[in-house]
Amino acid sequence: MYMINSSRSEANVNQTACALDLKEWSNSLFMLERRIKNMERTIELHNGVKMPIIGFGTWLAWILLVCKGKSLSDALDIALETGYRHIDTAYVYENEDVVGDAVQRFLNSGKAKREDLFIVTK
Repeated sequence: MYMINSSRSEANVNQTACALDLKEWSNSLFMLERRIKNMERTIELHNGVKMPIIGFGTWLAWILLVCKGKSLSDALDIALETGYRHIDTAYVYENEDVVGDAVQRFLNSGKAKREDLFIVTK
C-alpha cells in the first residue's frame, strides 16, 4: 500500500492509498482521542522523570502529511511545534538522520531543552 523509498526516508505514496486511508486515519484518530481523554498523559520512569506516553511515530504517523505533499521533516517540525516531546524511531526505518536534524533545529530555536525530549529508538 505504501512504497517507502529506502534511499533515505522520503515516501512515494500511492495517491489512491492516501485517499482511502485518510478516512481510516480520521476514524482511528477520533476513536483514539475519545479513549485517551481520561488516560494518564505521562508515565514516571525509575529515575523519577515523567515521560509522555504518547509519542510521534516516525514510521507511519507522518504518512497523513505525505498525502498532503509534506515530508517527514515537515511532519516532525509540526509535531514538535504542537507539543510532542516523545519521538519514536528505529534503525530499520532509515530515518534517524531526518529525526536528528529536526530535533536539532527545534533545540536551536530555543523552544525546548534536550532534557525535555524523549527520543526512543529500537
